[in-house]
Amino acid sequence: MTSTDLNADTKAEQRVAQMDPIAKVPLWTLLPVIFVADAIASVVQAPELEKTVPALCIALAVIAWWRWTVADVTRRAGFVPPVPSLGSVLKPAAKVALAGILTTLLWLIMEHQLRLPRFGLVDAAHLADRRSGAGVQALSALTVGLVAPAAEELFFRGSLFRKWRLRWGGGKVALLTSFLFGLGHEYAITTGLFALAMVLLYTSTRTIWTPIAAHMLNNLFPVVLLAARPVIPIQLLVAATTLPVQLAALVPALGGTFWLVRFIWRNWHTVSAPVDGVTAAPVAELATSDKRRDCYRSVGAVTDR
Repeated sequence: MTSTDLNADTKAEQRVAQMDPIAKVPLWTLLPVIFVADAIASVVQAPELEKTVPALCIALAVIAWWRWTVADVTRRAGFVPPVPSLGSVLKPAAKVALAGILTTLLWLIMEHQLRLPRFGLVDAAHLADRRSGAGVQALSALTVGLVAPAAEELFFRGSLFRKWRLRWGGGKVALLTSFLFGLGHEYAITTGLFALAMVLLYTSTRTIWTPIAAHMLNNLFPVVLLAARPVIPIQLLVAATTLPVQLAALVPALGGTFWLVRFIWRNWHTVSAPVDGVTAAPVAELATSDKRRDCYRSVGAVTDR
């Protein structure tokens, strides 16, 4: 291989590394932000707020960190992400969110009937203390339904997935980040599967707004159920625990799970596709063929314009 070819490969690798500004973001900078947020939240002493306020502060800190690091680096790199239409975001988000809810329903039925153990490392956070007032319940619903999903998507998909796949590739990192996300929740298996769908929803629609919307819709469902619980007849709540009702619920639950798995299967090829307007193929895969090298050169030329 001549020196000209080596220079061309080096320049192409540099272009690929520069095509996603997330490569320049040190993720460890999030740690002091979380520590500061947790210190602020620890000032609150009210028992009914001791779970809600820390979660809200940490979620807001993650969003602020993403805004002033990832988004700022992207903007300084000369890239402005496109603003998607509301319909293009909500339609696929609603489908995946509904499939995620039905998948969780399937696991809940199996857990209740088969006495399955829980694999998550973290217990599910209570949406609100029963002793708390309407204000605390509204704050808790806001945290669980809106702020926390946005923070989790911006970090796990919008930051961690994008950065790690530059080094290890989209497929491996999609599985790894989904596994880590699942471990942080009570139902690790179904949550991990939903997280994997979030990755592919991100790469297939190419905008972080879609998984954020899907995650919010998924989390808002139990919030709405909790809010409607006082007006639901006790007979319906008792009937939901019986075997005939749960067997009937298996039909939509199995259908939603099948749809979610099919969505993951059909969109797996997009795992290394451009997201938010930038591409992130691993540099190690760059110079494996002249055809791929020429492709990256042409993309780099477009990016440099």
